[in-house]
Amino acid sequence: MFGINNGWYPEFATWDDAKAWWILHPTEDASPPSWTMHVQQLFAMSAPTETYQHGVNGYTGGVDTHIVTTSWESPTPHNTFPVLYLRTSRTEAEIKSSLIGFAGIDTSEVVSGTLSLYYSGQSVNGGDIMAHVAGMPRDWIPSETTWTQYRNGGSWQTAGAKGANDRWFPSQSRVVNYLEVGTWIDFDVTDMVRAGVYDFILYASSLGVNKDVQFASNEYWDVTKRPRLTIRYVEWGVP
Repeated sequence: MFGINNGWYPEFATWDDAKAWWILHPTEDASPPSWTMHVQQLFAMSAPTETYQHGVNGYTGGVDTHIVTTSWESPTPHNTFPVLYLRTSRTEAEIKSSLIGFAGIDTSEVVSGTLSLYYSGQSVNGGDIMAHVAGMPRDWIPSETTWTQYRNGGSWQTAGAKGANDRWFPSQSRVVNYLEVGTWIDFDVTDMVRAGVYDFILYASSLGVNKDVQFASNEYWDVTKRPRLTIRYVEWGVP
């Protein structure tokens, strides 16, 4: 016999028994704590992990670009650049933002998702920015995406992909410290990938500095530093 017997729960004879119980009792609680939470944790112990990174292990589904405010340049695609950008000034956010997408993703039951970006460079040594990642629900084409549109004939609800229909909230946020250059920056995108969203917008809010932050793109020369999406999946079975 095995299971999660800690004084509140009976043990299961087999993993099939445990799975069958959870399917029949998806919302049943014992006090304390919740059966559902613990059975999910039990199965997640053996969750397999899949990493999607353009150009690595045969995966070629990665796309990306960055967009620049029209107060700086006319609407221009940037999908062939080796880096992705975030840019803020002392008083202005989202001067440059970036879009990242992953196609051909296994949509099995997801335990968690992490978007990892390699912090390849910056315009000045010093100062931090606040970076945000949100899901991007538009049917975008990188070679046609600019500050004003996500594809030819398809305009953002608000320029810069700032509209409520351009972003899937809630976003995930973290400070990017200038000392982190040369390391990986991770964002928890579990809620997004569980909802079937594999396209993301990366944008920034100002922390009082004029600053460009650069991340390796899908055109970066070192394929191992390109954007990486890591997903853990549910696997029903014995760990």
